[in-house]
Amino acid sequence: MKPIILCFKILFLNLICALHFTVIGQNIYDYSHSLRYARYLFSCEDYALAGQEYFKAYKLDPSNSQILDSAFYALMKSEQYSSIIDISEAVPDTALVRSREHVIYSALYQNDFRFANLQINKLKSEQAAAANKWLLSSMILQSPSASIIIDEEMQQDTICVKIRDLLEKFNHKPPVRRFLYILSSIFLPGSGHALAGELNSGIKIFFMIGINSFQAYKTVSEHPDFLLYPAVFATVAAGFYAGQIYGAGKLAKMKKQNRKEELKTEVLNILKTIN
Repeated sequence: MKPIILCFKILFLNLICALHFTVIGQNIYDYSHSLRYARYLFSCEDYALAGQEYFKAYKLDPSNSQILDSAFYALMKSEQYSSIIDISEAVPDTALVRSREHVIYSALYQNDFRFANLQINKLKSEQAAAANKWLLSSMILQSPSASIIIDEEMQQDTICVKIRDLLEKFNHKPPVRRFLYILSSIFLPGSGHALAGELNSGIKIFFMIGINSFQAYKTVSEHPDFLLYPAVFATVAAGFYAGQIYGAGKLAKMKKQNRKEELKTEVLNILKTIN
């Protein structure tokens, strides 16, 4: 009886070993297949799928941070910034040492300044000099009208100087004051649009209000007992007048926002050269 039990034990152990090595073999195959497929997708410029395949390979070998860096690089090429942030929150912090700048860039692009500043503070302990340009960029993108002081160390960094020059250029532009656009439109119809750069629209508005106002005055003078036509012309003129005041305020708001977006785009384009 004992030899039979011993045989069953040996058979059971062999079965466990076989299953174990099967799983290991499958993982090795999946790992090498994901890497090969990711490189193929990257060469085909399908960066989003390449990033996903690289991340699959990383999950099979979490100790290889270079693969994670490749995944982030591919995702950045496909502008999948939110995916980079999600992945960075899911992996151990030690795995981000090679890829932290990709993560910071993505957070700044997504306006997630809390997460960006958290990663910048971690970068300081890893690469103090590299952290300066990211800190400067984060401060500018959070408050575009801020006055940023660059220390001597930053003055030696070309990227920091470029970003500082952009900020000075932004701050030297005349400020966009919404109430001035509205006030201008009240006293001179169409002038608010002209101030916002919409000169053709401003001229059209001015003539539309002027023509309809003149027609209303003309018809009421010629036919004082028939007020339908004057009422129609006056209503059209009033509608254009009220609309252009609202439009001037909206254009001023858009112009202010566009300036911020232009600054953000230029800063991020400069930072993109780091990666």
